[in-house]
Amino acid sequence: MQLQKFGVCLIPILIAACHLNQAPTTSYNTASTTQCRSINHEFGNTQICRQPQRIIAYDPGSLDLLLALGVEPVGYTGFSQVVPNSLKAGEAINEFGYLSDRITTSPTYIGNYSSPSLETILKLKPDLILITYSYGDRTQYDQFSKLAPTLALSGGDFPWQQRLLTLAQVLNREPQAQQVLARYQQKVAAAKAKLEPISRNNKVLLLYFARPDHLPISTDKIFAGALLQDLGFQLVIPQRTIDVDGVIRGVSLEVLPQLEADIIIVMAGGSEGIRKVKQLWNQNPLLQAVSNDVKLYFVDGYLWAFLDGPIAAEQIIDNVQELLLPTVDISMYLHQFNASR
Repeated sequence: MQLQKFGVCLIPILIAACHLNQAPTTSYNTASTTQCRSINHEFGNTQICRQPQRIIAYDPGSLDLLLALGVEPVGYTGFSQVVPNSLKAGEAINEFGYLSDRITTSPTYIGNYSSPSLETILKLKPDLILITYSYGDRTQYDQFSKLAPTLALSGGDFPWQQRLLTLAQVLNREPQAQQVLARYQQKVAAAKAKLEPISRNNKVLLLYFARPDHLPISTDKIFAGALLQDLGFQLVIPQRTIDVDGVIRGVSLEVLPQLEADIIIVMAGGSEGIRKVKQLWNQNPLLQAVSNDVKLYFVDGYLWAFLDGPIAAEQIIDNVQELLLPTVDISMYLHQFNASR
């Protein structure tokens, strides 16, 4: 379980070209080597020889970690579902989805994460680029590491807690990281206690709605699935092959009633996406029959499936409690109070 796994030149282009055959260790000698820190990460080892001040967050997971430590980036990519289509690389970005209330500046948009603008990155003169391995690949890392020190923060089996501690080491913010972890543990413990009457008797099936005949099932290998387990829930995980991204694919609609779930949580994209998914779900006889026998909830997949960090985790915990915990009917107490006067 996640809680138990604790423990980032054109001057001119010739300079970039000279790095093409470099070794996995990347060093940027802007200070004495005695001041450098060697950081091991997914794609090798990076030497960081000064305190990073101009940081680019390549993906939502990196942005979540940065903001949790109280650091704001100079550049960011963002998802096309959140960023306005009219926004161009080099312009200020002001849309950050569920992270919007945690950022006070307007970083420069460096393009969609699938095709970032290297020219825009160069103009920002970053001294650290962060990518989460879940989004970036070796080709992107090799491109970025020619421009600035780049860290590939591991995803997958490496929980966000471990990535947070690595980033805190780079930024000299270890005390802030410990505060984030302590607050998270307290929040999980409090929520788990409140949810215990529900979690002990209800198995949860977590799936992502792509189309009616394609419903990938999430396991405890993904962020939201592991978080539900931390909250005390038992996930329904079919005996099928789990893909490298922690998802089970190829489960037909006919199999869903046989999975014996008490609660089904369906991840869909944004409020408009949820509306459309509900409509498609209700139009499908098989899915409609499934919903008659379970408690069915639709949640924002941008938060549950694409973010991965302490801020997202806290918001999902709040979301779970809002969905599953009974609400108090205040009108009943008001009626009793007025009657006693």
